[in-house]
Amino acid sequence: MSRVWGRVGVYRRLLANSWLEAYSQRTAFWMGVGAMVTNNVAWIVIWAFFFDEVGTVRGWDGDKIRLLLAILATASGLVLGFFSNVRRLAELADTGELDAALALPISTLPYLACRQVRPAGVGDLAFGPILFLLAANPTPARTATYLIGALSGAAVLVGFLILIGSVGIRYRNDVVSDQGFQAILLFAFYPVDIFGPLARFFMYVVIPAGFVSAVPVRLVEEFSFGLLALQLSVACVLLAAGVATFNWAMRHYTSGAAWSAA
Repeated sequence: MSRVWGRVGVYRRLLANSWLEAYSQRTAFWMGVGAMVTNNVAWIVIWAFFFDEVGTVRGWDGDKIRLLLAILATASGLVLGFFSNVRRLAELADTGELDAALALPISTLPYLACRQVRPAGVGDLAFGPILFLLAANPTPARTATYLIGALSGAAVLVGFLILIGSVGIRYRNDVVSDQGFQAILLFAFYPVDIFGPLARFFMYVVIPAGFVSAVPVRLVEEFSFGLLALQLSVACVLLAAGVATFNWAMRHYTSGAAWSAA
């Protein structure tokens, strides 16, 4: 047990150092935070205009969309703010940064995940809870479910990004991981129920964007233990699949650093 807590302490200090490194450039830090908050406000305005014109669409209205944006901002902000390198795994292999991490006496994947803090993600993480408190009818039960939904959505996002990033490492293709990241984040901005059956299948099974935002929204609005079990199971399976795929990629990895090329 002491060894486990020792490792946790290492990564906690690493994350703290990454935060200090990002915050050392205060102007750039606050500009990144402000830009993301502005982007989120723009999305709220766009959806407000949309639902003012069309009313309710398959059970979704302005209130549920604001809840979706609050959950998505919290989940993606946690991942892309404090563990942002999970979306850059294939890129890190191409630039040689993965080689440096492999030489360290700690686990490679957690080290890479904690190594960089991005201000834009911090802006998302700050915006999400504020939006929930101001516009999502918070109660103690809804707040607890919102937190569970956002954290499990973040786990789904982390697992998926590690999985596609590891495939990118194995096949030397960082385009795949970048496109996967763009796809899951884009689809997570939309309520799954407004699409047809084929698109819903795609958003739940192929690109699991529905489990990042739409399913947590349903948990807050219509809580059920069955749905909660499904959400947590998907999060655990994707995390396990991501770690397993990363380990598989590492077994086949050869250095891609420029200095090693003949």
